[in-house]
Amino acid sequence: MPSRFALLNLDSWKKVRVDGVEVAPVRVASASLPKPAQLGATVDGYSCVGTEVRGTKDRKRVEYFVYSMDSHRDTYEKYGYSLTLVQTGIPPAITARLLVTGKIPERGVMMPEHLDPEELMNNFSREGLPIFIEKREVERL
Repeated sequence: MPSRFALLNLDSWKKVRVDGVEVAPVRVASASLPKPAQLGATVDGYSCVGTEVRGTKDRKRVEYFVYSMDSHRDTYEKYGYSLTLVQTGIPPAITARLLVTGKIPERGVMMPEHLDPEELMNNFSREGLPIFIEKREVERL
């Protein structure tokens, strides 16, 4: 089912003329939305962002679920920012610091999976983004 924005054609970048001015509907819609920073104090509940990894280790199938979960309200009260901002901003900020300090010696474009995760993962919790890891052994091969 299309979103309400799509039903009203407010997701279009194709300009329309309104009162003698050409404007893209998506720009009007986005200008009318509240700024994300203003929402931090009003959001309640929790957010969980994670990755499920499946593979083989020692001839056993294993699964890991690596995730961060926290309270929107607690995060806002602690930092003055929304949890979404914290979950989005901390990983690249830590990565930039690790690059500048030489703890990530690789250079160039690469997949994040190429990097040693220890340094990055150890910094998440210290910076206010708690990381949880669930390990599950599945059936034997």
